[in-house]
Amino acid sequence: MEHRGMNKTVSDQAIHLDLIAKARGIAAGESYFVDLPETSKTELTYASLLNCYCKELMTEKAEGLLNKMKELNITVSSMSYNSLMTLYTKTGQAERVPGMIQEMKAEDVMPDSYTYNVWMRALAATEDVSGVERVIEEMNRDGRVAPDWTT
Repeated sequence: MEHRGMNKTVSDQAIHLDLIAKARGIAAGESYFVDLPETSKTELTYASLLNCYCKELMTEKAEGLLNKMKELNITVSSMSYNSLMTLYTKTGQAERVPGMIQEMKAEDVMPDSYTYNVWMRALAATEDVSGVERVIEEMNRDGRVAPDWTT
């Protein structure tokens, strides 16, 4: 794109980072991120790298990056929390998901449908059926997210 006189947006760079990590590996994705200009290191590119770490089940790197985002006052979206909670469920750490939900609430990050679903899957994995029922009740009370066919 740059060769044709077109500049990549930060969104383009975030997508490019994800594609590089998929095609060439996480180290190449990290290198791409490091080489980005500081003005491009935003919520989008940080979230993209975080998602890459989560897909590769790199818990320590994902948590470290989330902490760095917070230190830099970069907005952490529900998508980033969802990626980390999915990582926890995939690595047998489902018991950590409710803590992430509490953190989201404390940070005023609105849960989305995916958030509620990963939360319920985590509770189901720990055999907390009453917890799943409480989440469904919360979804209904909240009213901003309607249960769907995956709920």
